[in-house]
Amino acid sequence: MRLITFQAASLLLTTGLAPSLGLGQTLTFDPRSQFDRAPLASARAAGMAEALTPVADGPDAVYYNPAAIGGIRQKEEGTLSDFYFPYFSIAGDSHALALAKELRSGKNLEDDAVTTELLRTHSGANPYARVSLFPHAVYRRMFVGYTYDVRASSAPHADDATALDVDERSQRGPIIGYSLASDRKDLYWGLSIGYLERSETQGSFPLATLNQADDRKRAFHEVNRIYKGSPIHTGVLWNFQQQGLRGSLGVVVRNLTGTRYDSSSTDTPTYKDPEDLTIAASISPSLGRWGYWNLVGQVSELTRNDIETKEKFRLGSEWTFGDAFGSKSTCALRVGYRYAGLSWGASLRLGILGLNLASYPEDVGLGNTHVIERRSIVNLAINLVD
Repeated sequence: MRLITFQAASLLLTTGLAPSLGLGQTLTFDPRSQFDRAPLASARAAGMAEALTPVADGPDAVYYNPAAIGGIRQKEEGTLSDFYFPYFSIAGDSHALALAKELRSGKNLEDDAVTTELLRTHSGANPYARVSLFPHAVYRRMFVGYTYDVRASSAPHADDATALDVDERSQRGPIIGYSLASDRKDLYWGLSIGYLERSETQGSFPLATLNQADDRKRAFHEVNRIYKGSPIHTGVLWNFQQQGLRGSLGVVVRNLTGTRYDSSSTDTPTYKDPEDLTIAASISPSLGRWGYWNLVGQVSELTRNDIETKEKFRLGSEWTFGDAFGSKSTCALRVGYRYAGLSWGASLRLGILGLNLASYPEDVGLGNTHVIERRSIVNLAINLVD
């Protein structure tokens, strides 16, 4: 059943009493956050404000530091060390549970149920949801995986109360990676490459258009674009130990030289995911028989001049319990801080089953206009070789 507010908006538009809005008009919020560029939605990264570069082992390594593919500070084995199937993630804000449910069931932007949830923006909500599948395997230091990731969100239009900004993006494709480690396990280098297809539907639409199935389908079709690109991420990691204190230095370049996404349509311009140069350092004092404390300081997006300096700094802290390091620990507590605010999270591993969750802030403001949202994420993963 349509909401009365949507019917009233439709009436205003059809009688000419509301301002007009062209289909596909530029969005007034920024859907391409750094976190959403990752091929997987990681609760560990979110809980530590993405300050993960020196300790990014496990599934996160392929994006956050390929040098750690296959693990760090551990003995390599001759068989599979990871075989995650499934690796499932769901993320959203407080208004997005219903939207995430529809996306998880395979419905797309043109479906009535999905659009109904996005339309709740007009009633004061701001739904955002992301669903991600990331099955993958690691043999020694070789990574092979596949990502299927879909995200949808909406926001009020800045200048027109009878219109919404709508963004949907899905991406899929294979990812491979490899790393090399020195004999002493103190120096690592790694590289990962993906071949991704992205489908994007972005634009500002009158409520009347969104409220009618035929008009909505036609409008979304007009602005939908298909892109293909091959992101390359590379990193180095140096581990050191001084008077019993373990530490690491990491340098990562994500989207090396900028990842170019070409459209299947000749009249649609290409775009780039910008290069992200990140430098980070960590210390990992032992907690005795209990585990480790990873404390990370990080500076990201050093090659971008369009981002304010304060937005580039991140701090992350992780308390792990058990005799394994990082993502392999039995349980962990995490907290992080960046300019957008405080994040936190936790994880638990029970045999082959792993559960991670986090709460984190995201800035969806355009340019240097800050609009902060609080979002949550849950990872559920089964490592069949544990």
